Amino acid sequence: MKNKSLSAIIIGNGSIGKRHFKILNQLKVQTYILSSRDFLSNKISIDFKKFNLKKTIFFICNNTNLHFYTLKKIAKKHMNIFIEKPLISDHQDLKITKKLIKNLKLNIFTGYLFRHDPRILKLKKIVNEDIKNILLASFSLQTYMPNWHPEENYRNKYANRKKYGGGVLLTCSHEIDLAIYLFGDVNDIIVKKVKSSLKNDVESSVLLILSHKNGIISQLNLDFSNDIGFQRTLEIKANKKIYKLDFKKKYLEVKTKKNLKKINIPSYVNLSKIYVNQIKKVIKNINIKKDSKILETEKLIFQAKKKLN
Repeated sequence: MKNKSLSAIIIGNGSIGKRHFKILNQLKVQTYILSSRDFLSNKISIDFKKFNLKKTIFFICNNTNLHFYTLKKIAKKHMNIFIEKPLISDHQDLKITKKLIKNLKLNIFTGYLFRHDPRILKLKKIVNEDIKNILLASFSLQTYMPNWHPEENYRNKYANRKKYGGGVLLTCSHEIDLAIYLFGDVNDIIVKKVKSSLKNDVESSVLLILSHKNGIISQLNLDFSNDIGFQRTLEIKANKKIYKLDFKKKYLEVKTKKNLKKINIPSYVNLSKIYVNQIKKVIKNINIKKDSKILETEKLIFQAKKKLN
């Protein structure tokens, strides 16, 4: 039986929209999924009078370059809005988006999935307890974008084209978000573009160095042009110990001078379950005021892009 007290409307019927649709149905939420093109061109309209807006979650799951226009269209109608990462794709829309959120008191949830990963939640607790001893964090993402959907010509993919909000900084922004989530605000940023064999008008491989206000340094190697093999790791160096997370493994490692031990996670470490947990937390926290720094990750991304130009 459907949960009649809750409703969800998803704009964007691509792979991520369909994934959320499946999860919401499993959670017994009355859910509607609409074509982004039809919604934005007014071929499909939503009768908001039929919904209890305080009990409805609006999911923006279309292409990154359309997030801002979708948000503007529904902002005055709705309070609970989930936006897939990254929230926006153009720095010129940053101030307007901030004003919309503040003036209309929008309740925004973000699609930064790894904030719901139990390994990251464990690391967050460790970092909070050991923050004074942490010196350096190293993030690495190595992937090959043409293999994401091999049946398609990668040159036409949104990730490969500037006008669609592409580029590794926006498309692969999880690591940037995690650096802020784990270590706090950033004072300064250094960014360098690395050579790539891909043909596009966006950055495919970058090296970032973030100086956090608490003195911790994060270095991030983000590359979606590496065809050698997938790798996603995080290493945190503290006094007399190193914490390491390999996202292919279901545990953390702690290395000291004397030994190397595993920290087993007494919970799910499964991508599908992490998605489910993300949606459950959204449902649990509707109408609860969110962090005012909701756009900090995007702000940092645009600062990095500006330095690349």
